[in-house]
Amino acid sequence: MPLKKKLHYISKQLVEFTCSDGRQPMLLFMEKPSKKLYPEYYNVIDRPIDMLMIEANIKNDRYSSVDEMVSDFRLMFSNCRQFNEEGSMIYEDANLLERVLNEKLKELNSCYERKTPMKTFKPAKSRQLTPFEQKLRTLYDAIRDFRDQKANRQLALIFMKLPSKTEYPDYYELIKNPIDMERIAHKLKNGVYSSVNELASDFILMFDNACKYNEPDSQIYKDALILQRVCLQTKQMLREDDDAVPDVPAAVQELLLNLFTTVYNHQDEEGRCYSDSMAELPEHDEASNGEKVRAISLDLVKRRLDKGLYKRLDHFQQDMFAVFERARRLSRTDSQIFEDSVELQAYYIDQRDILCRNTLLSPALNFTRDTMTTSVELVKQCKLLQENDEDDETRLA
Repeated sequence: MPLKKKLHYISKQLVEFTCSDGRQPMLLFMEKPSKKLYPEYYNVIDRPIDMLMIEANIKNDRYSSVDEMVSDFRLMFSNCRQFNEEGSMIYEDANLLERVLNEKLKELNSCYERKTPMKTFKPAKSRQLTPFEQKLRTLYDAIRDFRDQKANRQLALIFMKLPSKTEYPDYYELIKNPIDMERIAHKLKNGVYSSVNELASDFILMFDNACKYNEPDSQIYKDALILQRVCLQTKQMLREDDDAVPDVPAAVQELLLNLFTTVYNHQDEEGRCYSDSMAELPEHDEASNGEKVRAISLDLVKRRLDKGLYKRLDHFQQDMFAVFERARRLSRTDSQIFEDSVELQAYYIDQRDILCRNTLLSPALNFTRDTMTTSVELVKQCKLLQENDEDDETRLA
């Protein structure tokens, strides 16, 4: 069997492993602890690693053997035991997953190397779903089964189960209406939803909670944006009355969210998100009276988008451009942040034109790439004069 297929097999088995109580322990290992919430972790752990890093290594062919990948898994579990208290749930989960890893390695050697066919099971027959129930099931399945095309990663896995109250008590202080995929599936099974909109509202709540609790540069924040877009697109497709008048405001909201998500998750060839550098900017600006006010940011734009505050493309674009312009104002012309802000704005314009082609007319379309290039060049010239003066003063000092 090809090496990459072996690596994917082991990784998938660990990610999808489910305890008898329905819990998927690997969910807690998908991302390293937040540097903001757990700075001490990075003082204790010399080589942090998480499941997303391992999957990225598989995707980019960085492992030359199964043993190399297994070594990273063991490091991840060892880090967990080193940082967490013995007897805690996540400590025991690390032990459990390492045992599962060992079992899967044995299976790989015995079953796959000898080409022994794996057992298959025929699904049990179930009653025929009504057309309405099928619509609800289609929406749920669209979220559950959606995969990242590049890494073939199932984005919904991290949303299956709410964070542990023991490990993340602050989550339940911040999030007033917690919900996860399991709770949504339970409500679906018991016929609680009376419309597609009700089901979609629970999904949107789940994604909003993720964005509210997690940092804007985290993978789960980005995944929540993508799945929120999938939810809205699928809901549009499943409009309950096929003969209904098109919902123009909903279509505009979908377009704006699509545009925001595409730009927010824009990556370079190495898989780095350009938007990550925007998170390094100060959270507040100083007003004329000396008071600190919350600055415009991509996270703030996302919150306004969720509240439905943008009714027009030009108003949305004004805030997006304000984020990029602020990044350039606060950064040197030779900095990563400055370069990333230019790349993101140019990419925004390209994606905006693609999404709006033959569908939406707006004054926002008058701002072109040429307009942006001229604007950026003027800012560069002004800042370079200031930067040269500062460099001269530094050399003299």
